[in-house]
Amino acid sequence: MWAIHQLYNTLIEVDDDMHLKPSLAKSWDVSADNITFTFHLRTDVYFQDDAAFINGKGRLLKASDVVYSFNRIVDKDVASPGAWIFNSRVDTAN
Repeated sequence: MWAIHQLYNTLIEVDDDMHLKPSLAKSWDVSADNITFTFHLRTDVYFQDDAAFINGKGRLLKASDVVYSFNRIVDKDVASPGAWIFNSRVDTAN
């Protein structure tokens, strides 16, 4: 098990039989050429209350949150230690 799963929820998970299963994404589609993945987010996932949010109240997870996370990981200026996973695999998240 990756340590990241102890800290964050992921779009999808792998079960004990190595099958993909939903997590933050309720479903997903893969293009015919296996290049574009489209994730359909659950509508019942909220950030917890925190001062970072308006009036300190958590809010619904949005697609832009996922895009931000992917773009931050692959940003060379951030130098994320996890970027190697996505190098040459993620052109752009949108």
